[in-house]
Amino acid sequence: MRSLELSPEKRYSSAQEMHDDARRILVRLEAGDTSEADAAESPAAIPKALKLPTDHEGANKSIMVVESKIEMQNVLRDRLKKYGYRVLIYSDPRRALKRFIDDDKQPADCVMFCAEHLGDEALEAFNEMGSTEGTKDVPALFFVNGQQRSLIQAAQLGPHRKILTTPLKVRELRDALVKLLQPDGASTPASEPTAGEVA
Repeated sequence: MRSLELSPEKRYSSAQEMHDDARRILVRLEAGDTSEADAAESPAAIPKALKLPTDHEGANKSIMVVESKIEMQNVLRDRLKKYGYRVLIYSDPRRALKRFIDDDKQPADCVMFCAEHLGDEALEAFNEMGSTEGTKDVPALFFVNGQQRSLIQAAQLGPHRKILTTPLKVRELRDALVKLLQPDGASTPASEPTAGEVA
C-alpha cells in the first residue's frame, strides 16, 4: 500500500528502500514474528538481530555467468542476486567473449564459465579469455564437475583465474568471488554461514 500512496512523501523514495523493507519483513517472519508490523517503521525500531547488512558483498559488482542449462542459470542468478551482485547470463561462451571484445566498457567484474554442460566450449572460452590482452586480467571462475579431469588439467589458471568443482556450497562460491574481486592488498571480509548448495 505504501508504494501506491498518492503523496510522494508517503511513497517509497527508491526501489532500494522498498527492497530493504521487504527483506526486513522476510527476516522477521523467518524468526517467527507474525505480528502485523508497520512496513514503514524506521530501521532504528527494528531489533539489531533482525537488521540486514546495508553493504552487500556484491554491491556495485557484476558477474557474467556462462551456463547453458536454464535451471542452473536460475539457481546461480538467485543465489548471487541475494548477496547484491548484478548478474548477466549467457548460454553461449563465444557470445560472452564477444561482449568483452565489442564493449568499450568492461561488461562484468568477473566471469563464471560452467563446464558441466558446456564442456570443451567453456574450457576454450575460459582459456582464450586468459590469454587475450584485453581480458587476461578479468577475474574468472571455471566451474567443472570433479569427474571432468581432462578439462581440469587443460584449464589455464592464474592469480585471477580459479577452478571450482561441483557440487559447490554457496559459501564456497561467495568466498571465491570475494577473494577474486577484492582490490590488491585488501582484507577479505568474513561471510556468514550459508546453508544450501549451488548444484
